[in-house]
Amino acid sequence: MKNFARYNLKYFTIIHSLQSLAEGAIIHPTQPRKFLVILCGLPSSGKTTLATRLALLMESHGIPTAVIGSDNFRRMMPIYQERFPPDREPLIRRGTLHTTAFFLGRGVSVVSDDTNYYSSMRHELVELAKRAGAIYAIVSIETPLEIALKWNEERGLSIPQSVIASINEKFEKPGSKYKWDRSLASFDLSRTPADKAAEEVLKLLFSLKHEEKKAVPSSSMGDEIDRATRKIVSEAVRRVPSAARALSEARKSFVREALKAGLTTVDAERAFRKRVEEILNELDAKGR
Repeated sequence: MKNFARYNLKYFTIIHSLQSLAEGAIIHPTQPRKFLVILCGLPSSGKTTLATRLALLMESHGIPTAVIGSDNFRRMMPIYQERFPPDREPLIRRGTLHTTAFFLGRGVSVVSDDTNYYSSMRHELVELAKRAGAIYAIVSIETPLEIALKWNEERGLSIPQSVIASINEKFEKPGSKYKWDRSLASFDLSRTPADKAAEEVLKLLFSLKHEEKKAVPSSSMGDEIDRATRKIVSEAVRRVPSAARALSEARKSFVREALKAGLTTVDAERAFRKRVEEILNELDAKGR
């Protein structure tokens, strides 16, 4: 019942925003008072509770706001009720990004209720904010791993404990690599009540000016795509050492084309993996 109430409150926030859209009571897309709040933290660390409180608080200040996260989309796929299928996660991620872009493009602020544990994930959202003319802010949820595991168990192990532990090991702390990735605020939600954290975030959002969030250097995206494609080549060469030269040449041209096409890191990685398999198949056919 507790989970049901929490999810109902979350959906109420989204439905309320949709009603505002229908009634025309939205902020014009070109106005600066439009936000993308990027939460990042472990699963079951309190992000959804904070996201909901913050969205309702923003609504009370006249800012139509939607909470968008992977859980919304996972509930659309019944398989998640039986097991956690990792192969579906890229599709879930694309759904959240497209929906975020949809709302921002129509003048609705968004709270991204996701782990966003890689800087590349946060970068994708930052790019969406830039294109929509929204002010973005990264809020780091630093609830300890042991608390997140406990809360996950209390809510019925909706995500395997091993997945949470794995994300904790891979987590890239905001601001550790890039200036654009710095957190606006950080909270341990096992110590700070969600209502208080939401009030602090809103106060900080209102203190931001649109000009303060400078464009993310294109080199950042280039670096991320470069690293991702190098890793893919390295994995492939371990399988087929003789393909090293062909894959290296293909990688260089692919990175140039990916940047020219404006691909995100996730899309570029997916496309390049497909290209690598095509090259390996071609080389295998020639060797027969």
